[in-house]
Amino acid sequence: RRVHGVVTLFWSFTYLSINRQYQNDIVDEMNDNDVSANNSVKTKAIILEILRLSSIYIHTPPYKAVENTRLFGFTVPSGSIIFGSLCVMHRDQRYFKFPNEFKPYDHFLSEPDSESGAREIINDDRILPFSIGHGACVGQTMGRDLLFGFLSGIIKKYEISLPDEVKPDLSKDFIAKSLTTPKFLTFNFCKRK
Repeated sequence: RRVHGVVTLFWSFTYLSINRQYQNDIVDEMNDNDVSANNSVKTKAIILEILRLSSIYIHTPPYKAVENTRLFGFTVPSGSIIFGSLCVMHRDQRYFKFPNEFKPYDHFLSEPDSESGAREIINDDRILPFSIGHGACVGQTMGRDLLFGFLSGIIKKYEISLPDEVKPDLSKDFIAKSLTTPKFLTFNFCKRK
């Protein structure tokens, strides 16, 4: 299961090296005195957007219909094997105004509060990077916390970029049958001053 964390970090480096302006927002939040995933809404929105767009699994684990069911006008017979398409769900225009673009604040932050200017996380229930139900990852809370800590720690110390000769490539490769990785890129990690 360690490969999932590595793949997620690789997607994180990919999206943040292409959308470098978001790295500064992470650094700004990490420089605040009271740093946690609970009050670092921009960092959390950025991570949610990475999880949404990367969709390292293209579908949920298989589920079996236990009785005849009607779903969206279709009959699903008892015993049918059902997969949920995470890629389709994560790019649903009803919830994500720019479904194929990296726009974490548009997709996961509320409008600023009229008095305080504070923003809150929204739509986080619209993505399922750890699946759902009995097939959900039992370590998802730990995975989210580790991703937050590890990624924000790296970004606080290093600015990530692509070498000048490398063109961004967001197409996916597959390892195993349903686990996706970005095309392999080389990253520059430059120590922040």
